[in-house]
Formats: sequence, C-alpha cells, structure tokens
Amino acid sequence: MRKTGKKLLLTGLAMACLLLAGCGGGGSSSNDAASNDVTSQTVSGVAAAGAPLAGYVSLKDSQGMPDPALTTLIAADGSFTFDVTGLTPPFYLRAEGVAGNTGYELHSVVAATGRANVNPLTEAQVKAATGKTPAGLYDDPSTVGMTGEDIDAALKKAADDLMTLLQPLLEAWEAPTNLNPITDVYFADGTGLDKLFDVVKVETTGSSIEIIDRATTSTLGTATVGEGGGITTTDSIESSEAEGASAVASDLDQIKTFLAQWLTKVKTVSTNFANDEYNTQEEAIAALEEDYTDAETFGINNGKDLAQEIVGNLEDYVFFSAIQSVSNFGVTNYDSETGVYLVNFILNLQLNSGAVGQMPVSGIAVVRDDADAWKITGNGYYADAGDDDLVSFVTERNVFEEQVHQVIVIDFELDDDQDVFSSATVTGPGLPQGGLQFFSNENRWELNMDESLMACARPGANGCMEPVWNSYELTDAAIDSMPNICTYTVTFNFEGGGQEVHTVTKPAKPLNSTQLSAAYFPTLHNLSQSQLTLEYAESNLLGDTTTFTYSTPSAFTPVYAGLEGWFNYSQNFEWNEIENWLDGIPLGSNQSQAMTLSDLPEGASLRSGDIDIYSGDTLWREYNTNYKFRGQ
Repeated sequence: MRKTGKKLLLTGLAMACLLLAGCGGGGSSSNDAASNDVTSQTVSGVAAAGAPLAGYVSLKDSQGMPDPALTTLIAADGSFTFDVTGLTPPFYLRAEGVAGNTGYELHSVVAATGRANVNPLTEAQVKAATGKTPAGLYDDPSTVGMTGEDIDAALKKAADDLMTLLQPLLEAWEAPTNLNPITDVYFADGTGLDKLFDVVKVETTGSSIEIIDRATTSTLGTATVGEGGGITTTDSIESSEAEGASAVASDLDQIKTFLAQWLTKVKTVSTNFANDEYNTQEEAIAALEEDYTDAETFGINNGKDLAQEIVGNLEDYVFFSAIQSVSNFGVTNYDSETGVYLVNFILNLQLNSGAVGQMPVSGIAVVRDDADAWKITGNGYYADAGDDDLVSFVTERNVFEEQVHQVIVIDFELDDDQDVFSSATVTGPGLPQGGLQFFSNENRWELNMDESLMACARPGANGCMEPVWNSYELTDAAIDSMPNICTYTVTFNFEGGGQEVHTVTKPAKPLNSTQLSAAYFPTLHNLSQSQLTLEYAESNLLGDTTTFTYSTPSAFTPVYAGLEGWFNYSQNFEWNEIENWLDGIPLGSNQSQAMTLSDLPEGASLRSGDIDIYSGDTLWREYNTNYKFRGQ
C-alpha cells in the first residue's frame, strides 16, 4: 500500500508519533451530587486512563441483562451514556480501549443510576469492595454475593481506603483527598483525580493494588485486598516519594507550557514558510531551531536528525494548521542521568471538513538546557516509532475496469529513512505464527515483506494480478479470533547487530465482511468503471483540474477524508511517480471537490494510476475506495 495523502499528512506526527504510549491526562472531580447531570434512567461517566480511552464501554445489570450487553462507543472526551430503562441495578461496566499506546480493560460497578466512571482506580475500587476479580464479576454479576445496599456501602468504604493510600500523593499537589473514583464528576482536563494518572499508574493484579511512578517505574506503595474485600496497606507511600512525584508533576506542568508554545510557533512558522514569507528555508529553520537542542546533541528522533526534523515540520503546514489545542499530557519515561523526559499528549484537530478529532502523540523527548529552559531533544529511535502507520487496519474497495474486489488487511509501513535496518519482524493478532518478516530493499524507502504473502487487490484466473503492497489479508475467521484490543510488536534488526523494539496497540479490531456494507466506503460519482483506462486518465485527468463529486461513508462519521491521485510512469528507462492529494475534504453525500493532477513529463509513458478516496473512523480504522487505471 502506498503512502497515501492521509498518511503523508499524518507524518507531521512522526516527529512525535501517532495513536499511541500511555498518554497522560487530567480530571476535575466533585462530591456534589447535584452536579451529576444525568437522568434517573441513565448511567453515564468518563472512561479514561490518564487520557480518554479510545474504544467501547459495555454494561450489564445485576441479572446479567441484556445479553449481549449494552455497548457504546466512547466519545473523544471519554464520556459515555447508557439508557438503562427496564434494567435492574446494580450495574456492571467494562471499558476496553487504548490510552496512548497502552491497551486497557477496566471495570466499574454502580449501585444505582447516575454517575459511573471507569478508570484504573475504579478497577481497584471494585476489587477492594467485593474481593472479587472485576473482570469475573462483570462476566457473571450473580457471583457478587452482596445486596445492592451492601455493594453501595462497600464501594464507598473502598473509595475512602484508596484515598488514604494515595493521600501523600494527593496532598503533594494539593488535590482533593475525599474523592470517589466511580461516582464523582470527572473530566480529562488536567486537574483533580485524573491528574494522578499523569504521573502514576494504578495496577490491580490478583489481590494486590500497586501504585507505580510512571517516570521511574518504581513502586511507590502497595495494598492487599482481603478475600471478602477491604484493603490493607502493605507499603505506604513515603513523603519523600510523594515529593519526587510532585517534582515530576511540576516538571510536567512546565513541559506542558513549553510544548504548547512550541506547537503554536511551528504552526505559525510553517504556514508563513508555505506562503513564501521567508527568503530562504534557512531563515525558517532558524526561527524554529532555538526550541531544539543543537544538531550535535539532537541524535535520532523517530528516524530523523535535527535538520530532517525541522524541515519536516516546515513542510507539514497543512497538518499544523489543523491543530486547535493540545491537552492530556503525561510522562512515558524519565532518564534521571540525562534529565530527558519522554512525554505524550493529545492534539485536538479540526480539518477543513469541519470534523474534529483527537490524535494521541507519544515519544516527544524534552530536556532542560544549561539555562534551565526546556528544549526538544532526540528520542533515540531510528524507526518512526510513534507513527501509527507502522501497523494499520485498512478495508479497501478496489475498482478496476473489469472487476471490484474488497479486501481487509493489516497494512505495514516500516520506514528505514536512515538506512540502518537489515530486517524486521512483526508479531500480533491475525498474523501467521512466528509473525511476518520484512527485509531491506535498496529500491524502496521501507522494509518489505515477501510479495507472495501480500494481500491481493486484483485476483485473476492464474493467481493474484496485483498485490496490496506490504499488506496482509485478514479472513473473517482470523478477524473473529482476534481480541478487541490488538497489540503488535515490531522488532527492527540493525545491519551491524542489535535490535529496536516497538509496540503498536489498536483500540478496535477490523470489522469482518458480514459487518460491512456499501455505507462504509467513500464513493466517487463521476468516475465510472468504463473510464478506468490509461487512455482516459491521460486524456481527461492528467494536467487538468477535475471537479469530483463524491460521498463519504454514511455508516459512521469519518474523522478525516481525502482524495489522492497517484500515477506511475516510465521515462528514459526509469520509473517515477506523480502524486497529488487533498486532505480534509468536506464530509457528506453528493459533495464536490476540485483537484488538480500534475501532467506527465515530456516523453514519459503512463504505466498505471489510481484515484483514491479514503476515510477513517474514530478508532482509526481506514475505509478506502481505489479507482484503478490499468492497461490491458
């Protein structure tokens, strides 16, 4: 699969990443029941783990009804609501999704209608209240062995016990210490209860609740849950540990301010550069360079050195212009020897279509310089580690003159911009046992898989006539066997030995063919199959401005949609490409969009071409329709 216009746009995040390592967040909380703005027949709340979860929440009542459970998509701010009319409390909730690049399955229980948040502390709260495994309790609510009244009292007691365990941390940054994680109003805004998740992880495993420093991965405190519930602190959080976490939180506040200012500057400078308001590229580079460590110490950053990084930022003005705000900061890692923080956050984007989306960014490395000013430094990754395009779920409708073929694939884009890798292995759900192997190819910018294993865009009588490049086909049986949250391990092997390992976690698996319909695919209305010939493309499209009429998917509201024109030609015995694209095209049915396609160079011979219209849902699954111009 080629690097589409959408992917080129999103490589503005390669400096940082795409979709995804434990993005931090925040949250406001309140004990004022009147602020629970819910009706008597609803259960609503926020599902988050330092950032809003991208995924789904499911709900059952005390009778295990309905079967299957009610399920709803989590909104971009983490919110969700269920109508529970006719159901019997207590209610049992499960959230499955991704915050940053980390997959979560979290649970919650609420004794009545109203507020019911789902987060790592609610997982601990349910365990502490019941002594039961939260996942097992959700699977079979009848095992709770408690009345609704008893559950309500036990959940409140568990909240008090958890606040006692966490009190040194909460006091260190002056957060409220009398919070109920399940029932208090909660927002991802960097304050209150959820500020805790910016700096620490709360892990509930077996009968243990563990509080872990995100920056250092050290354990700050632990508690043990009794068989019938109730917690006993086994390792208290020391004041010195709380002060250390408070120092990290203070640094994070400063980093938030710096990165917000940096993004604003990049947005302004890249736009001015695109509008020719700088005499030279060097002038524009100089305007941004002061926010980075110098070239000698920058190192590698997602496969780029300092010059490549800044030039890439200048060229990605379309992406930066879409940034409206930045939020949900968190710490991924901290190196106490170098003082380098790896941080993550969410970019709130608004494309030309009017669609608003949230894009997780991870792997930004920042450090204080000698003047105590924060700077961006290299994160040490030779691969484009944070870019979600490493592994993508894509469903394609490939339209040729003589056939239409739909294929569901896992698409891989293992760039090797520094030319340092000999091979790579990708393992994870839906792939063959042992994973897929990728190897260096001197004629391409990326590592490539064996062509015989690639998915097929155009089946023929004698086999596949055209592969889907670097994509592995998923059957319905394979999709059905995949978990809802899929994590892939990408292991890059250096030419001289050694490895670089990255993970990509997807918030939802692909839909299988029985779940799909024509409403999931964007469509061009004024390009018929009979026109999909090289002669038509050369005579009517290349070198001209064409107004395409189209419809974007109606089965969901796309986060983005775009058009791309790609044509391959030969000239003087060499192969080259023409590529034009438009991102953020208007959404809806019967829309119009003008697009100018470059002409062939003199003496060139057209070999093939595509006009692609692509789209993506809120869970970053792609649905594309590719109109393919091919020779006979």
